[in-house]
Amino acid sequence: MEAPKSQEKLNENIALVRGLLEKQRLVETVVHSRDSRKHDLVESLVHRQHLAELQTKVGRLHAADIAHILEVLPSDDRSLIWKLMADTRGGDILLEVSDAVRGQLIDAMSSDELLAVLQQIDGDDPALGSSIILTAATDSLGFFIFLSLATVFLLH
Repeated sequence: MEAPKSQEKLNENIALVRGLLEKQRLVETVVHSRDSRKHDLVESLVHRQHLAELQTKVGRLHAADIAHILEVLPSDDRSLIWKLMADTRGGDILLEVSDAVRGQLIDAMSSDELLAVLQQIDGDDPALGSSIILTAATDSLGFFIFLSLATVFLLH
């Protein structure tokens, strides 16, 4: 893996990812608009090919660079990139993203997915992993308290 890049290199990486995402949308639109007996198969193959290309190119980047890219992408694109990276690099990436983005990523994961990502975090420094666990716990607790209060107020 490469070390974190200068702002110019980060901008190049962002442009690369955005370009790949746009290319994926364009090709899938063209494939989707064509009538063919094998339409679903072709569409599925094209989609998987684009995901593999994205995963390969983004996977070569440093976790801090991936985190920066996640910070600037729209929510749908962020979710797509996160799903590609979470299984292998999720722990490192969660340590690098802002609290707001980290909260969004954690909220979108099941408890099993979150546990798998947290297990990727290097155990040498428990303070690093504990901040993510604390964020996840307070987000979840806050959500349940909010629901409880909303239920009480709505029922009275």
